[in-house]
Amino acid sequence: MSITGDECNLESLSKLAELTGGEVTRVDPVELTKNFANILSLPIIASNVVTKVKLHKGLQFRNEDPQSLSDDMTLMVRDIGNVTE
Repeated sequence: MSITGDECNLESLSKLAELTGGEVTRVDPVELTKNFANILSLPIIASNVVTKVKLHKGLQFRNEDPQSLSDDMTLMVRDIGNVTE
């Protein structure tokens, strides 16, 4: 989350959001409590979520964090955490 009118490194935030599957939201300081209320109002439907994606042995993941991949690069495991709709 970035506050409108405040200087922040949006390029770095965007890269981080892309890597983690998140998103960057710019908010007006006057609307800050409203935005947080909207975020917190979404019910959590699962917690401690871990996603595993397995590829056929003839394929492998590219451009992914090596720590998330198996030795043969056909299994990717990601810790998602809490999930909302």
